[in-house]
Amino acid sequence: MGLTEGLHGRVTASDWAARLGQGMERGELAAIRRATQTECPLGEAGFVEQSQAKFQVRLRPLPPGPVARMGGQGESGLVESAGQAGRLA
Repeated sequence: MGLTEGLHGRVTASDWAARLGQGMERGELAAIRRATQTECPLGEAGFVEQSQAKFQVRLRPLPPGPVARMGGQGESGLVESAGQAGRLA
């Protein structure tokens, strides 16, 4: 069972504690560690996109290399996360 499987809608602290108490598969643990080490969100693409739009922050890293600027504005206007919080892109 996936870590968030069956936890749709509002999740209480006791719901989450019960889910964590069930343990997880080796692959789930590896995915969490990889996401934590790379500072990338762990979730489906649609969830990440909705979260970026809702909170106006970039959750996925940009590709390496210089960022092309158009008229001095960031490409999306999202606030950068991981060391760039509070600065507009």
